Amino acid sequence: MDCRCGLCRRSIPRGAALLRITVPGMTRVFLRCGDCIEAPPDLPPLVEPAPLQPTPLVRFTPHMLPLDFKARAAGDREPGEEG
Repeated sequence: MDCRCGLCRRSIPRGAALLRITVPGMTRVFLRCGDCIEAPPDLPPLVEPAPLQPTPLVRFTPHMLPLDFKARAAGDREPGEEG
């Protein structure tokens, strides 16, 4: 998302160098562009993270769930008791 510099009011494109200034106790974030902060020209380029893959929906059926989840989690079932 493009932002605006707080000093020169220029648009900061996505991936360009910028400085985020946060003040403890305040929710506002101050932004400065690369020209205003005199950013070094040898900064590495922005690396985009890989997009998230959607998780498939798993439908639960009655045989997938334990009968008594507390007893199964504790592991203290009586001998011969089916779970």
